[in-house]
Amino acid sequence: MGTKKFVSLKKKLFLSIGIPTFLFTIIVSSIIFFQTEKQFSKIREEEQMQMTINESKIMNDLFLIGRDTAQNISKTRSIVDMLEREETTSEEKDILRSLLQNFNLGNIFSSIYIMDISGNTIVSTDPSFEGKNYSFRKYFQKAKAGENSTDMAIGITSQKPGFYFSSPVRNNQGVIIGVAITKLDIDVIEKTLIDDKHVGYTNYMLVGTDGMILTSNIEDRIFKNLDADLLSANEKESIKTQYNLSSIQTLDYKDVFQNIRNNIPMKQMSIFDTLEQEEEIYSLMQIDSFPYYFVTEHYQKLITDLVIHISLFALSAQMIGGAIIILVAFFVISRFLQPLNNLQQMTEKIRKGEFEQTLSFDTNDEIHELGTSMIHMASELKNSYENMNNEVQGRE
Repeated sequence: MGTKKFVSLKKKLFLSIGIPTFLFTIIVSSIIFFQTEKQFSKIREEEQMQMTINESKIMNDLFLIGRDTAQNISKTRSIVDMLEREETTSEEKDILRSLLQNFNLGNIFSSIYIMDISGNTIVSTDPSFEGKNYSFRKYFQKAKAGENSTDMAIGITSQKPGFYFSSPVRNNQGVIIGVAITKLDIDVIEKTLIDDKHVGYTNYMLVGTDGMILTSNIEDRIFKNLDADLLSANEKESIKTQYNLSSIQTLDYKDVFQNIRNNIPMKQMSIFDTLEQEEEIYSLMQIDSFPYYFVTEHYQKLITDLVIHISLFALSAQMIGGAIIILVAFFVISRFLQPLNNLQQMTEKIRKGEFEQTLSFDTNDEIHELGTSMIHMASELKNSYENMNNEVQGRE
């Protein structure tokens, strides 16, 4: 049989402390990582959903102001009288412009104007609109048909995107004789979102039910479609006309757009963005009764990176703590094993016949008792050897 490899007691004790300490550190760090990521993700998703709801309400309030203002203007007596007359003097138009401007509380509207039943602009707070015909616009056609309408389009005159709120103007007999329109520029929406501290670093998109991204903090997405593959040929042509586009650029947000197409009022989902190769969390909220959705997103990687940072910090702290424990344990073990080393040396001397030994330590424990017993044993061995020698010499 081969001789077994000698492993010192110090090494055994050191390994018995070091290995469990290392394993414990790894296990605790793993638990911290997974639990922290889970909790952070949950908190972040809840915050994102709440922020989406809050911003949707803000957008809804702005749209309500636009819609209600158009409806109030359409019921104004002087506006009805003007549309019933065949001619309007320049002085009367000046008075009506001032009247319309009074409806522009906070100057949130870039223009307020009145169109006759043929789509000609009779008077406007922006004189450049006057004399223009916008009968091709959906908001005019819907109002002419008796609906209060909300529409988003690129201004032919201003070349600026805006939200148009229209309301039919009726005479005393209830016959539609014109249309009142308020235009809310997209700049007002964007400024509201930028100034809102709750938006933070979350990406957002204001999206129409046609999938068109009307505004976003990522400029490259504006006036692109969530997923044009879900649109019919007629829908695509209508979008091109409405937004003055030669072609529709599409993004890979099929799941998001599908929920909008299905009229889901509120939802949160996790999808993998194949374009950005990122796991993303999306929250969407319909803006009340208006044909728009507010959509937010955040990257799961941001949470994971933060948790990794926290976990590495915790791991470093535990490793330092573990190293201190191991060093202290090494020192204690060394001090603890020193009397055993002395006992080993004592044993070696006794084996060589050096029976006169003294105890060089006083630990007041089992090792001390073992050392005392070894000294007594050495003394008895010495007496035994001496007696044996005396008997041998007496026989000679």
